[in-house]
Amino acid sequence: MLGKIANINPDGKYTKAKRYGNYENFLQKSFDSNFFPRDSIVFSSAAVFLSKIGWYLNEVKNHSKDKIHLNFIIDEIEFSADIDLVGFTVSSRQLLGMIKKSASSQKVIKTFVKVSVRKLFYLEDEIMIREMSGIKKLFEKIDQLKMEGNFDKYDSFAFNNLLDGIQSEVEEDFIFILSGLYTFIEKLKKYESMKSYKFIDDKKSAVIIENIVTAYE
Repeated sequence: MLGKIANINPDGKYTKAKRYGNYENFLQKSFDSNFFPRDSIVFSSAAVFLSKIGWYLNEVKNHSKDKIHLNFIIDEIEFSADIDLVGFTVSSRQLLGMIKKSASSQKVIKTFVKVSVRKLFYLEDEIMIREMSGIKKLFEKIDQLKMEGNFDKYDSFAFNNLLDGIQSEVEEDFIFILSGLYTFIEKLKKYESMKSYKFIDDKKSAVIIENIVTAYE
């Protein structure tokens, strides 16, 4: 599973984090030309926005006419998401995949985490660069479990404790991610008629860990 995916500090501080790519590098990458032409002014606006918030975009493609797949890097963590433009308001949750590598005893551990996050549709042009301190702490706690394999939320009681003590930081990180993600898509003129939307509260936790896969490289 990790092979298929590979192609894809405290207080949640806002800082001038390292930038992974600039506007020129973004435009030189290979993207779906049917989705947004390389010389599009709209595309340029979206690219400049990502550059401002320090995100590096690996891939953008549409699975179908109304579904977008994005793969991007924030603060050395790789994220992936599928956005259903037509059914966007049907579900109140957004699935996100995350990949992080860490070194342990001269080995490299690759960890994939899939999370379900309560949607927050808030478009914001002036987003500050943010370190993923809460999410990094989550990966550290997973590393401490020293587990290897594929686990879902029903496999282990440990899943229930992974967010203990870091819940608010992790939630703040994902608020930042969703705001940046949806603002980027809006700049591609995919949400032309909607600037804000309040989703129905599903009474579940704001962040739910669905799946964890770990393996040594």
